[in-house]
Amino acid sequence: MKKEKNILEIKDLTKIFPVKRGVFFKQVGEVKAIDNVSFKIERGSTYGLVGESGSGKSTLARSILKLIDYDEGDIIFNGVNISDLDEKKFRPYRSKIQIVLQDPLNSLDPRYKVKNILKEALLLTGIYKNPRALKERVDELLEMVNLSGILKDSYPYQLSGGQSQRVCIARALCGNPDLIIWDEPTSGLDITTASKLLKLLIDIQKESNISYLFISHDLKIVRRISHIIGVMFNGKIIEEGLAEELFTNPIQAYTKKLLKSSLFE
Repeated sequence: MKKEKNILEIKDLTKIFPVKRGVFFKQVGEVKAIDNVSFKIERGSTYGLVGESGSGKSTLARSILKLIDYDEGDIIFNGVNISDLDEKKFRPYRSKIQIVLQDPLNSLDPRYKVKNILKEALLLTGIYKNPRALKERVDELLEMVNLSGILKDSYPYQLSGGQSQRVCIARALCGNPDLIIWDEPTSGLDITTASKLLKLLIDIQKESNISYLFISHDLKIVRRISHIIGVMFNGKIIEEGLAEELFTNPIQAYTKKLLKSSLFE
């Protein structure tokens, strides 16, 4: 793939959900979960998307991953418009766009040990077929996310929340992605663990030049990791700017509200 300046460009993306009521589920209205949203993420940078629950952040993330259909707009990944690609044509891009969710334990198969979770993800890439190469890559990934090699023989239920999230990060890195979407990755973690996790993500980005879309409801968290911040409200990005500028000089009343709430959490 050609190295474009922008790893991701969203143009006028819209997703409408019908509102149905009654015994026959008659449509009585509609909700624009994503309303004409546009933004760009430069290669190797982090775009922070902040907003309260229900603002459309997760719907946007799933649209980018083509996990749900959207009604209008374009998604351009590394210079290629992937909007109209069917599943077969989109498959080569799946390993290059990864997502890490806020509930790590539920996203890890409880039947598998950590090493097998990572081996399975590596095998799906088609790159690592030799057993020795697989083992070495698993060890490399665990080291990259600062997890002891001893934990590779653990099951998910034996891990702490922070350790589980690090396994999810390691799994996301298996396909050498160009973009990782973080959907509230620090939610549910204590302050110390969340701080360590953010530092890890920043370090990984510096070493690998991976781009991030970092989704959170907390401006304070987003400020630490983001280069650009977009504020989402009722399906729209109502304010966007450099992280420090937006944090120190917010324009919209809703942004000021988010900032005030994050300072007192």
